[in-house]
Amino acid sequence: TYYTIKDKDKRWTNLLEGHELYCSGHMMEAAVAYYEATGKERFLKIMCKFADLICDTFGEDKIRGYGGHEIAELALVKLYDATGEKKYLDEVYRQVVGYYERMFMKDQSIYSHIFFPQENFANRVPWGRGNGWVLLALSEVLLLMPENYKGRERILEVFREFSKGVLNCRDEKEGIWHQVINNHDSYVETSGSAMFITALARGVKNGWIDDCSDVLIKAWEAL
Repeated sequence: TYYTIKDKDKRWTNLLEGHELYCSGHMMEAAVAYYEATGKERFLKIMCKFADLICDTFGEDKIRGYGGHEIAELALVKLYDATGEKKYLDEVYRQVVGYYERMFMKDQSIYSHIFFPQENFANRVPWGRGNGWVLLALSEVLLLMPENYKGRERILEVFREFSKGVLNCRDEKEGIWHQVINNHDSYVETSGSAMFITALARGVKNGWIDDCSDVLIKAWEAL
């Protein structure tokens, strides 16, 4: 709303702090939920127009921006599920892969919290809740993305690799994960842990990852 009404010339110029994709994701999820609960399409159509704008604005030959937190990706796949519009899936794939290429710490198989585009580097601080959003969103994408979608296998590979890193970061003594997941001197963090448990449980249930039910039960009890 801010960039629509006030600083229109600054739209999409600072995704790191402007949170335009992040906030749009929450609104898309709300629109889908309202549509599913009431059958009314007005809010859904509004957010479809905004999703169309995102698809028209971002891409390899357009703005190569990524919102972070995977909120927009999680919402776009739900919007696809509600409408059947394939370009929303394509934008999900673009953002998932772009986010992975810029933020994924391959030596630990977890995500940095921030990428600085001007300096072209990530801060290598793996925020617990941020990583939780990513894994939860990837699981949501895999649940709703058709089996025959051309990019599905790539997303499944990311989910599997990331899951291994998340499991390696769990504090066995505490039972769950920390605010900075590779730093056990930081405090234990419940919301990120809840997202990890949910996403990993989905992975086990659907056969995407090896069975780690014993770990997840301990984590759930600790939570």
